Amino acid sequence: MFARFQAWQYLTPDAAVRGLLSEIVGAVQKHVDWSGLGSLPDAYLDVLGECPSWWLRASAILLRHDRSPESIIGRLQDVLLRTRIRVVVFVDDFDRLEGKSHETQDAIAAALNQLQNLTCVQYVLCVGPMK
Repeated sequence: MFARFQAWQYLTPDAAVRGLLSEIVGAVQKHVDWSGLGSLPDAYLDVLGECPSWWLRASAILLRHDRSPESIIGRLQDVLLRTRIRVVVFVDDFDRLEGKSHETQDAIAAALNQLQNLTCVQYVLCVGPMK
């Protein structure tokens, strides 16, 4: 299975890392119906949490989970191992970040280093020709 991440379009380090993980999770969810990889937006969960029904409030609590990159990577590894799916992530235009944001480039590199520890994920850095 393949995922394509266009690194150049993200302006902040946090957005870039979340975008990278979102592309991978999106690719996996096309083949695996497991809602634990994603979650409902906070606005929906906030509304459920304010309902008069105790079971809707309880559902809102249960549906919230840690959305940190580390947590997402851990859940992703679990799903990939159980389903024996391998993912190849193509990181496009990583070099285009060089003149824009070193922090964003460093954040993506750190996330790729974490992904490198996953046995079911490989990545390919795609860069333009050297000038």
